[in-house]
Amino acid sequence: MIGNNPERNKAIRQLLRQGAKNERMVLWALSFSVIYALVSNLLTHCPPLPLSANILDIMASIDETIRNCCYGIIAGISFYLLNDFYKNAYKKVDIYNDMYPNLYNLWLKTYQLVLALNNHELDESQSNDELHTSIINHLCGQSEEERKNANLSTTHEIFSGDIHLLFVRWHDIAQDKRKFLATYGHIIEREEYSKLNDEELDIMDERLKEYSPNDDQIREGKLILIRDYDIQRALYLILNFKTDMAKMVNKYSVFYYGDQRGV
Repeated sequence: MIGNNPERNKAIRQLLRQGAKNERMVLWALSFSVIYALVSNLLTHCPPLPLSANILDIMASIDETIRNCCYGIIAGISFYLLNDFYKNAYKKVDIYNDMYPNLYNLWLKTYQLVLALNNHELDESQSNDELHTSIINHLCGQSEEERKNANLSTTHEIFSGDIHLLFVRWHDIAQDKRKFLATYGHIIEREEYSKLNDEELDIMDERLKEYSPNDDQIREGKLILIRDYDIQRALYLILNFKTDMAKMVNKYSVFYYGDQRGV
């Protein structure tokens, strides 16, 4: 293994194992080609079958053609595994290592926002729906009956400090998200990129800006009127974003070999 950093080597082995699972068809083709080439070469040194010379010549020609194809497959796949798959693992793991602190920080900021919105109480066993209800209860003091009767015209009065916290922290997260995608968007999976690049997340940033209180309203503890749909949708998107971030953090943490794990 290249290098003397055991954590980096461990991350590379993990990436190679993960890549091998995605290259099963290639490895099966390589295994078949190697086995066929070996068996074919062994059989050429065995006594001929009790068949006519013409049939043996035809079989030998077919066998030679298939064996030569196997040689080509073995050479092609070996070149790919050594020069693309194996070498890229070293490059990728260094990029993932550089990416992970930024990814973790993005998740941590979202987690802290959700924690603050829920009165600094968070039960990890709660589903997103349960957490959504808990936050709405804390911010709006809304009963279950009121939630059932809510419509597009329903509004809530929320303390200006809570609205300010929601807007400022989410605006910061949205900016970090855009920087993250600009820097690392090309190395994460397409589905992950699609979730992070959801336009609705950026639209929510602009929507919350409309409710952002001024300094006097915050100092005086004023109540801010906000539409039920806007606050409900904002919390739904934030909680889903936190979940997506947590999945990515868990996935890419195995490729992080920095000295300060957990950032």
